[in-house]
Amino acid sequence: MRLFCKLGLILAIFFQGSAARSEWILQSTTPQRGKGVAFVEKAIRNGSDSSSRHLFLVLADPKQCTLRVIDNPGGKRTLGSAMEENGCLAGVNGSYFRPDFSPVGLEISHGRLIHPLEHGKLISGLVVANRGSVALLRIGEFKPAPSIKDAVQCGPFLIDHGKVVPGLNATKRADRTVVLADGKGGWGLLMAESVTLAEMAQILATPGMLPEIKVTRALNLDGGTSSAIWVNEPPVYEREFKRVRNFVAVVPGK
Repeated sequence: MRLFCKLGLILAIFFQGSAARSEWILQSTTPQRGKGVAFVEKAIRNGSDSSSRHLFLVLADPKQCTLRVIDNPGGKRTLGSAMEENGCLAGVNGSYFRPDFSPVGLEISHGRLIHPLEHGKLISGLVVANRGSVALLRIGEFKPAPSIKDAVQCGPFLIDHGKVVPGLNATKRADRTVVLADGKGGWGLLMAESVTLAEMAQILATPGMLPEIKVTRALNLDGGTSSAIWVNEPPVYEREFKRVRNFVAVVPGK
């Protein structure tokens, strides 16, 4: 009996240590404020891994700006050139697209329907700009309306109701691009280096990791070699490796 008790104690200590090593740790935060947006760069690491990853966070001021989906037929423009041409404050790559550069799922840009809604497990959510407000919606929550000026369909959801969505991929690491919302009108864009979808969700849900915004919902955009983030002020450009069909941008006005 004593042997089993000692063995149980050893295993408990081992698993507690493993859990502690797997937690995400915030190493540093570098905030900067521009016009209409705040930009924050963070260094983080996993407790079981000594190498650092970087998070690049843009927080939009909902009183000064809104979200815009910028179409990019044929992938002709880079994120940087598209942002500059459209007078954007910040932006990231958008949603999925096919080899011929046609969008996967709903895309509305400047009030124009580019591609209709589709149904699929991966494209389970939408980013919607409607009457100056920005929302992340499940497909079943979406109601088409003339007031919707910009929208893009993507997925999967990483955070919902403030909690990690179960069943996310935990094996494939890549750069990630995410849209965040606090459920009260606040929203932001984020790019993270080399994490799985499950890790991305865990990072977003880690207490103290993002004190700048209380994330109630987070929706994954296209990632990997598509991932990129651009900020006008302060000047930031983490470049994409391949061209994409559309971009999600922060623009002045409502």
